[in-house]
Amino acid sequence: MKQLFKLLLLVAFVCAVAYTISYAGARATVGRFLGLQPPEMGTRAIRFAYDGVAALPGKPRVWEFSYSRVSINGNRPAKIYVSPGGKIVATVPKDLDRMLEAFAKSKEVQ
Repeated sequence: MKQLFKLLLLVAFVCAVAYTISYAGARATVGRFLGLQPPEMGTRAIRFAYDGVAALPGKPRVWEFSYSRVSINGNRPAKIYVSPGGKIVATVPKDLDRMLEAFAKSKEVQ
């Protein structure tokens, strides 16, 4: 019984470490995606979609970063989906990367 308890603790620890590393990687990816001086993004919510996201092809499990209002998007909501491995799967709106690039270029001119 003692060995089973130790094994259970070890598995829980490994899962917690994997979760933390995945979360940190997703946060870093979104940070690089938004740039050094991101536009006003409003309130951010982060969740891991264990059941997958039905709106995406294949219904993948992803980290979902939701922003309440994005200034470069007409103050509408935006979402960034990041895989557990740290790669951007999709964004809503689909051209969010183009909008961020245009915003960054406008900041460089000033």
